[in-house]
Amino acid sequence: MTERNITDEELEFLLDSETLRDWAPFSLAMRCVMFHRRFPNRWMRRLQLSKIMRKAGMTKKKVTVTNAPARLTQRLEKFENEILALHDRVEGIIAAGGHLVFCDEAIFAARGFQMTAWSKPNENIYVHDRTGNQPCQAVCAAVCACHGLLTYEIEDYSFNGDKFIHFLKSLRGAVGVGDEKLFLFLDNCSVHHSLVVKELWAELNIEPVWNVAYHFEYNAAVERYWAQLKAAFRPLLLSKMLKFPRPKDMPLRDAVRETLRMVPTTSIPAFIAAGLRQLRQDAAELRAERGEATEKLPELPQDKENGKEV
Repeated sequence: MTERNITDEELEFLLDSETLRDWAPFSLAMRCVMFHRRFPNRWMRRLQLSKIMRKAGMTKKKVTVTNAPARLTQRLEKFENEILALHDRVEGIIAAGGHLVFCDEAIFAARGFQMTAWSKPNENIYVHDRTGNQPCQAVCAAVCACHGLLTYEIEDYSFNGDKFIHFLKSLRGAVGVGDEKLFLFLDNCSVHHSLVVKELWAELNIEPVWNVAYHFEYNAAVERYWAQLKAAFRPLLLSKMLKFPRPKDMPLRDAVRETLRMVPTTSIPAFIAAGLRQLRQDAAELRAERGEATEKLPELPQDKENGKEV
């Protein structure tokens, strides 16, 4: 197949904006394979495809990163009912005096240290690259308004079903093995829905409260806590890396553990209140758009302590 005998339909498909977007991660060789899948009786070589694209004025450019429009996903119709259902459930738990606990995971990487430092014009600050010798550290934490930081677990790389079960048992032990039910607010990570985890919810007397997809701001309790941790973690890890650690040392692991010990948790109740206020505000806006009546909700316990109006 040559550039001359390509059909208008094939050319239009190759140069279509949707095709270019869908094929953005693909090499020229992979694009030729995808072209054959779209047109089974046609074959194209990389050089032929390159000539066609260059003749159309295309070049390989950097992918442009833009900020997502504020609240775009919230306005998608498929999330509206989920937001309202989550709001009603959370308000019901609060009204009944239930113990609402917020949970999330975060990753701390070996290149996560502070990357800028003052130095002379003709000098640089050097640290040894230890990326390959240090597994990234996954941290899973649970917080609540009454206890602050309840518990946390640190694992290499990531959490699987068995590791998350160990975390849940640690959480149950931190609160007490009594009859008090825990309502655990968490995201829809596949690990949280694994079969081994599902079998344990009832045994530990924990009821999951699933957050709405792409609305991490409702879990501000843990998200803002992560921000606090990483702000302290970056310079601390840099200071440990500047000491030129020995091959057997683990400055990343040490920095994560030290950060969790030294960062105060007094702001966690305010973080929880911020996430719940955002959920209330979004639910009120959606009900107003639908013309539904909204009732005045009681103040959050954290707001009463701080004297804020909701």
